Amino acid sequence: MSAKAPASADVTALTHRLSQCPPVFLRAPLHLKNKAREGEIHAGAVVSDLLIALNHEALSASEAESFVLRHSAVNLILLQLELLAAHLLFAPALREIEIDAERLRAFFLEHKLKALAELKPNPANFVSDAERREELVRLLLDALALQPAGEKPAESRDRLQTLDSVERERVIAASRAAQKRAQELREAMARKRAEEAASKMTRE
Repeated sequence: MSAKAPASADVTALTHRLSQCPPVFLRAPLHLKNKAREGEIHAGAVVSDLLIALNHEALSASEAESFVLRHSAVNLILLQLELLAAHLLFAPALREIEIDAERLRAFFLEHKLKALAELKPNPANFVSDAERREELVRLLLDALALQPAGEKPAESRDRLQTLDSVERERVIAASRAAQKRAQELREAMARKRAEEAASKMTRE
């Protein structure tokens, strides 16, 4: 018996949906110390509504607490990215797919977008910029084990790797570290040659 193929989702349709994202999803999330300020969005309530809409269990009160804004720029960006992801998951096409409950809850409760948020991108770019929209869509699909429609798994992995800001920063950091090590090695060898030359002159 062949393995069941993963459910698929249309990347183009989802990136278009993200480009049309209502501004409310980029509002400031509810703050830890100001729980009723006008204009703020309750990220925990949005995620809970999403889980219910997808026929999953809502967040508990303690789980919802992790979606309250604290004094951190990274935390603010993370919550706004998660709100954009929630907007994507409200898409009718995705609501018709049976999404694994554990993966879905882990995506939000384990804050899978934290590494991306730590780069401190502008969340609005994930609405306005085509590549950033596609990156967020593909990160979400990958986390939920949903296959981009019309693509082979290897093609999907390659495209995600191309767009993945976290991976790109990792490669850049590794390259800089390698260059630094190479420079330190060249300097050490130069010092050794100079010391050897000085020692030879002293002996002569």
